[in-house]
Amino acid sequence: MQTTTTNPNVKRANLPIWEPLAKLSSSVPEAWNEEGFIFRLDGLIFVFAMFGLAETWRKNRFIFIWFAVDILILLAWQTKWAQYILVATVPLSFIAAEGIKVTGRSIADWWQTRNRLRKDAVKSSTKETRQALPWLVPGLLFFFILTIVPIVYQFAMSTTTLNGTSLRDGLQGGIMREVLGGVNGQIAIPPEDAELDRSKVHFVGLWNYPETVNFLSEVEMIFFSYFWTITSVALQVVLGIGAGLLLWRTGGRMRKLWQAIFILPWAIPEAVGALLWLNILCAVQRLAGIGGEKYGAEIPFGGMMGWEKDPNKVLIVMLMAALWYGFPFIMLAVSAGLKMIPRDVFDAAAIDGADSWQTFRYVTWPMLQPLVLPAVLVRAIFAFNQFYLFQMFLPYYQNISMTTLSSFSYYVLYGGREFAFSATINIISLVLLSGFVLLLYRRNKTAEDAVYA
Repeated sequence: MQTTTTNPNVKRANLPIWEPLAKLSSSVPEAWNEEGFIFRLDGLIFVFAMFGLAETWRKNRFIFIWFAVDILILLAWQTKWAQYILVATVPLSFIAAEGIKVTGRSIADWWQTRNRLRKDAVKSSTKETRQALPWLVPGLLFFFILTIVPIVYQFAMSTTTLNGTSLRDGLQGGIMREVLGGVNGQIAIPPEDAELDRSKVHFVGLWNYPETVNFLSEVEMIFFSYFWTITSVALQVVLGIGAGLLLWRTGGRMRKLWQAIFILPWAIPEAVGALLWLNILCAVQRLAGIGGEKYGAEIPFGGMMGWEKDPNKVLIVMLMAALWYGFPFIMLAVSAGLKMIPRDVFDAAAIDGADSWQTFRYVTWPMLQPLVLPAVLVRAIFAFNQFYLFQMFLPYYQNISMTTLSSFSYYVLYGGREFAFSATINIISLVLLSGFVLLLYRRNKTAEDAVYA
């Protein structure tokens, strides 16, 4: 069987350019043998490799370059069959080993600082805590009612078979009846092949979680959620910092004018902005189609024809929309940070002979980090939970692999009315997002400590 780019199966598969990365981040379903291996370690190896990239670059650049060249070849090569990722598995494993070392050292450092943090916490006066407690109780109460209770209820739903047919029983107390009975041991978890009454809610424990995680991994949705978050936020950061620096160098009135123009996309609701871009693309596609019939396919915007059939073009289209209404937030953080930097530091850098890049790298950027990094964290949370953009575009390209977990959770709830499945996705999404936010927060905290030190 041909495996070259001339094979018609390559064009028929229509796999995106990032497919090798998705394959590296999870086990290949066709090659998985549950009898030979108990745990799927491929995704864990990929995660540790991400943690070990910086350390590998510092200690062994040959391995880093080896892995980078393999990835570039896989991304450029048109054929995206799963077996081709074998060329990158060896350097990936070496980098993952460095990631394990880095993770181990981080855990050890955290464990050693626990006692110091406890001592600092004990230093706070008990009297001051009692005085502040009445002011904290209302906020804690609202936090418990509006945040903790819905999360617990979602988790309870995820341990049942709640669907559209059994929704009435669930709303009449079936969820709490089954969950409490299952926790108390009064209701046994039914066998996997048991015939259940779909009109009633049944307690199934944590059965839904391994099945849901396997499904999300097989359709590469977990990878795409992280891939989308990192890619879209990185572009927003680059454009936001660039726009902030340009406005900083612009005159007074023109700066305010351009700043107001740049802020407009951020002021527009996300649903309206997504619909706006969808209408623009549909209009451009129609104009390109009319022009292509008359003048040929080489006209401007002719490459946008059929964007919904090409996953690479779909990603570019959605990144354009996300970049449009995402970068103003970063720009505002950069503008506020630049106003707080004293002019003396730039004069000192100029006296020392620093050029523009050196001034930004060693003076401007370190002093901007305390304001920019929290803004990046906020944008990462919004990007991970991107909803309206995918809700508007998904009916056109119809590829569930290219959507976020929050959007797919609504898609499942609206289409299949599988409430338990949707609740399971929500809990998994919450865990993944919490880990991602915790990682970003620790990096932000390290950067801030370095700046203030």
